[in-house]
Amino acid sequence: MPCLLRENLSLQWCVNEWYNYISNAKENSR
Repeated sequence: MPCLLRENLSLQWCVNEWYNYISNAKENSR
């Protein structure tokens, strides 16, 4: 959860980080 540690960054960046994290998790579960 890197976005929670960087409050100075925008919400859009936080959502993008989560999207990438979830996408990687799905690929690894295949």
